[in-house]
Amino acid sequence: MGALRFLFSFKGRISRAKIWLFVLISALAGAFLSLFDPQSAETLRHLSLVPVIRHFGWQAEFAMTISLLIVYLLLSWAWLAVLSKRLHDRGKSASWLILFCGLPIVCAIVMVVTAGAAGLGHGAPDLRHWPVVLTMIAALVALAILVWGFVEFYCLRGTRGANRFGPDPVG
Repeated sequence: MGALRFLFSFKGRISRAKIWLFVLISALAGAFLSLFDPQSAETLRHLSLVPVIRHFGWQAEFAMTISLLIVYLLLSWAWLAVLSKRLHDRGKSASWLILFCGLPIVCAIVMVVTAGAAGLGHGAPDLRHWPVVLTMIAALVALAILVWGFVEFYCLRGTRGANRFGPDPVG
């Protein structure tokens, strides 16, 4: 499987070893990209390249921001493609990504909205209010799905032999 097909195609299957390799490559890419990220500039004072880019004016900073946006979108696409191929290896369709990726995002939105409604962060919350309970339920649901997804994507072996998504990547 070529690198472009591995990163951007939603067809086929990949093994646990390849997804762990992708995690390593993504972590290294993220560390490199953080040198150009204005949000990381304060944390990485001595390593950040943002002050150098800002020296060249707003056009350079704008070009850097657009470039980062494009790279982050490509990385997001690659993550979805790799995760879908891993689901294929487990015998599941890529529509399971809605559960593993979409539902934790929905839970995070619910937690932010209900935490704000409950006044969390503004003193001790009153536990009689429903937003606190809803925030905790959303957090537990998100945690359960994330743990399940971790086990599904990174720990369990794929189906042995060929399945409807292709041949066994292990052999």
